[in-house]
Amino acid sequence: MVMTEYNNNFNQFALKMQIIKRKVDPECLTGLYYSQVKHDIKRKIKDDTELLLIRIIPKNPISEKWILESLMYLQREFTSIITVPKNNVNMKKEEFEEFEMMFNCNILLD
Repeated sequence: MVMTEYNNNFNQFALKMQIIKRKVDPECLTGLYYSQVKHDIKRKIKDDTELLLIRIIPKNPISEKWILESLMYLQREFTSIITVPKNNVNMKKEEFEEFEMMFNCNILLD
């Protein structure tokens, strides 16, 4: 039996969190551009990170649903907690819930 001694210092139980901010241009979203953004995010991830948040910052608000979903999926490739980039897309709550179920993730709405 292993006994663990707990003290009043709860910092030892905090996850090592990393927030990566990446600017993107939704107008240039091609396969090559997607790969470049993905590679750039991958390079920035620290080895000891336990909780990763990726903030996608679009140059212009996103107006196409497929672009928004692509950027959300890009985040899902690295973490299960998805942040929704600034957009003008009229997505319903049910569509976000469907995305969460399909990709087994949690979406944080700003």
